[in-house]
Amino acid sequence: MELESHSLFLYSGCSVLSSIGTPRSHSTNTNARRQLFAVKGMKSIKKTEKKCCLCKSEKERSIVPRTARVQMYKETGIRIPKNNRCCKSHLANKRFTPEVLKEKIILTEDTNMDSEEISEWIADLTGLAFKKGPLIDFEYNSDLTEEDYQILTGYSKVDFDVIMGYCKSLHSSINRSKRNAVAMLLIQLRLNLSQKMICLLFGIQKQERVSATLEAALSALEKDFIPKYLGLSHITREELLEKHSVPAFDKLLLSRVDDEEGAPLEDKRLQLIFDATYLYIQKPKDLEFQRRTYSQHKSRNLLKPMMVVTSTGYIVDATELYFADYGNNDASILNHMMKTTPLLNLFEIGDHAIVDRGFRDAVEQVEDFAIYTHMPELLPKTRKQFSAMEGNKSRKVTMIRWVVEAVNGRIKKKFKFMDATIQMSYVPKLGRLFKLCCALINRFSPPIFTPSEITEKLVNLAVRRSELDNRLRKNLEQDGLLTRKSCWTLVSHE
Repeated sequence: MELESHSLFLYSGCSVLSSIGTPRSHSTNTNARRQLFAVKGMKSIKKTEKKCCLCKSEKERSIVPRTARVQMYKETGIRIPKNNRCCKSHLANKRFTPEVLKEKIILTEDTNMDSEEISEWIADLTGLAFKKGPLIDFEYNSDLTEEDYQILTGYSKVDFDVIMGYCKSLHSSINRSKRNAVAMLLIQLRLNLSQKMICLLFGIQKQERVSATLEAALSALEKDFIPKYLGLSHITREELLEKHSVPAFDKLLLSRVDDEEGAPLEDKRLQLIFDATYLYIQKPKDLEFQRRTYSQHKSRNLLKPMMVVTSTGYIVDATELYFADYGNNDASILNHMMKTTPLLNLFEIGDHAIVDRGFRDAVEQVEDFAIYTHMPELLPKTRKQFSAMEGNKSRKVTMIRWVVEAVNGRIKKKFKFMDATIQMSYVPKLGRLFKLCCALINRFSPPIFTPSEITEKLVNLAVRRSELDNRLRKNLEQDGLLTRKSCWTLVSHE
């Protein structure tokens, strides 16, 4: 039996040094030992099926996949014999993790292979070299650029690594790595891709695996990431006043403060803005659920989380999802929050709650706790226009309240998933996904509004002019121009 080293091992860069044993004819016993060849220049791991070939552990082992064996040889020049076992923790998406490739591996002194092993090894190298792999891979040794990270996930490599630092409870599996699992979730939120498309991008065979991966990544971030950047208990009142407030806005709200019962004017007061946002969902098949999620205001099925935002755009909290029926208007949701959440722990006497007209039925309940509520004026049915004082009061509220609308817009612009009509299969975890989006905004996005010298000037100007009367209307009333009837004359075509 003869082998030509220059042609047989051209791909692997090795050559046959010598043969071991005596060639046997075809008439000999088939169970006889096959002829072995010593391969010069090839580093190899000892052949073993009893222990992990890397760390020698005997627990939770599996056969090393072909892709992992080729990966090890391509990146380190070390061959792993067929049917060798390794720990499941060493694998992610049928490839070795970057940590494994950096570890020191014990090698054998000689690499001996029979003709069948040589043939299979060449088939592995040549076959997998041309095999189509996943289109994108977020492992450290991938070819994704900084721009690719921004387009796919909306975050830079550095920010992505920061997110990975909070995924301590997430583990790699044989089908995907930790980084790819988190990337799938971020891509889903960022681009609103279908799970079949994610299967294609990451080279996953079954859609069920993508669904399980999204749930695992969400659970890990829900445990270690979200509580640090979202929730009524994740930040103190003092931190909100120091880092996320606009002190100049206190001057816009002083008209509501009673100096005898309220706080001293020189103290900073907390300003929290409340508003519900809409998450549109598919029309449910269940009639009861369909009825309770239908909004007569929007003429669509939707669910509502309540947002609690500071005057700089920092999201203090996003509640669980509420139905859209008559029993879950903004005022009812705020009353429910005061009874079931630690919301009142953030407030002190003299603080401010800024709301829109949908909260009018909750104003009395909020002010029972000595919290000053600011809302745009309501126009009585008997009148057609606000007075100058009422209009100026509404404008002062709007100068602060616009921030919460900008925050809602930022979330839906950053995460297309929240701006689209959401499939019913996502509804059970929609509230968790929305909270993750809010936590990501708090951690990585700059404030919506940053106070400056211009802010102080605009506030002072608004305060000075808020007491001015509408001189134009006054002149029109004095001249009787508002009540004068106009006499129209028919003009001919000539």
